[in-house]
This record gives sequence, structure tokens and C-alpha cells, in this order.
Amino acid sequence: MKKSLLIWVFLGSTIALFAQNVPYFKGFELNGSASLGVNTLSYANSAGTRSDGPGMGLGIGVAFFKTQHWGISTGLSFTNYTTFASFPNNYTFTNPTVDSDGLPYNLNFKLNGVNELDEVYQMAIPLMIHYRYYLPTGNALYAAGGIKISFPLGSTYRVTSGSVTTTGYYPDLNATMSNIPWLGFTSNNLSGIHGTTPFKSTYMASFELGYLVKRKKNSFLTFSLYGDLGLNNMRRTYTSTPLMFNYFQYAGLPSSNFIDQAKLYSIGIKVSWNINLSGPSLPTITNTPTKGQNKPTHSMK
Repeated sequence: MKKSLLIWVFLGSTIALFAQNVPYFKGFELNGSASLGVNTLSYANSAGTRSDGPGMGLGIGVAFFKTQHWGISTGLSFTNYTTFASFPNNYTFTNPTVDSDGLPYNLNFKLNGVNELDEVYQMAIPLMIHYRYYLPTGNALYAAGGIKISFPLGSTYRVTSGSVTTTGYYPDLNATMSNIPWLGFTSNNLSGIHGTTPFKSTYMASFELGYLVKRKKNSFLTFSLYGDLGLNNMRRTYTSTPLMFNYFQYAGLPSSNFIDQAKLYSIGIKVSWNINLSGPSLPTITNTPTKGQNKPTHSMK
């Protein structure tokens, strides 16, 4: 038992001794990064299903490490988000309206195999706090957390497949109108219909867990797992519009009355190339003087 304890104490002391003399990075740093993962526009499709899509990002940044462990960073990143939505076959819904003569009627829609692709392009400014733990090899484990302010650069929806059939029901006449194209009661292929969706800025909670690999005297690579979670609804207003107004006008799910909220989230891998402007440093070592000696102090850099 005592022998095992001595071995563990010896190993711990050895690792600590080496770790004390391992060069570390501090001061200002510049970086460029690329990321790939599941980047999606998240919403609950009350009329059908929604699934996450892929996305990628590019970024540049600057960091400052006051000590070998703690630092802060900011920068600029550009990311795209994708989501896929679909409706069940023969899904029906109704929009009450009036015809050109002022008569009230119900405009009925029946969707057949409709699938939609939504894409969002964002620019974000992060503010992150970092912690690094250096290993005897000179590499390091690190974690970062913070918040991002994300601004919309553009967003689109596109129907990739499906069709619609419209009919009109006049309750005053108890009559249903169908197969009358000049009155708008007909069938139409929706594939290819597209448009834009207005969004507002959003706040995102962000984290990174990764590994730092020293490459040269003043540069290193980082490999990390990242995640972002939208904190607020991106829709500009809570007043939604009908998904369809007639047999050829399709508004897209993100701004329609089929959803309440739209948020961004992502998880994936990130690679970053970093340049330290100060170069590596070594901890300051202070010798304890013996009796009758002056206290010598020197630093290793």
C-alpha cells in the first residue's frame, strides 16, 4: 500500500515538474477557422415533419490571454443553416376569404407530397471566455463558453417537390366548386416555387471543447467540438401569414401560421489555425536562497 502511494506521488510530482517548464502561449493571438456540422433552423411544424440539415462556417478572430490559462476572444463568423420540412400526403387546410363579388367562401387546399428546403445565412460576433490546461507535451486541453450576436444576411425557402389542389366551398349556397381553373379551383405543381423569409437578429449561447496542438514557435492548431443554441425567436412578428393564398402563391413554412417560433442551433467540429503574436513563454522560476546568500531570481523565456 505504501509502495503504491509512493509511486503515485512520484508520478504526480514528475508530471507537475515537467508541466511547470512547458512553454505556453499568452498575449494576443489571431486565428482563422472552418467548421462543419449540423446547423439548422429549428421550428415545430404543426402540419407535418421537420428534420435537421448540414451547414458550414468560416471565421476570423482575435484573442488575448492574460495568463497561460485564461483568455477572452472575439471575431466575425459566417455560417449557413439548413432544414428540411414535409407534409403528409393529402394534407388539407382552409383559408376563409371572399370572392370578387364579395361572397364569403372557404378556399380549401390539399397538399400532395410537398417537401420544403429552408436555408439561412448568418453573420455572428462572438464573445468567449477560454481556459487552457497545458500538458507535458506542450499541447493543451481547452474549453470556451460565451455568447454570440447573430445577424441575418439572407434566408430562402424552396419547394423541392409536390403539388396542390384547390376547391371552394360556399356555405351560403352549400356548394363546392372544383376544376374551374379561371376561378382558381384547380391543381398546380408547386415544385420550384421559392421566396425569402424575413428574420431578425438573435442571441446564441456557445461552447467549445477541444485540443491544442503546437506546430511552430508561435503557431498552433486547435480541434474542437462546438455547439450553439439560439436564445430568442427569430421571426420578425408574431402575426403569421397563411401558408398559401391561392393555388400558386406559397409563402414558406418559417413565416406561416403553421409555426410559432424559429430558432437556430448547431453542433459539429471546428478546426482553427492560430498565430500568437508574443511567442511562447516559460513560467518564472524563483530559487529559494540558502542562509547567507542573496536571493537570486531568473526567468526562462
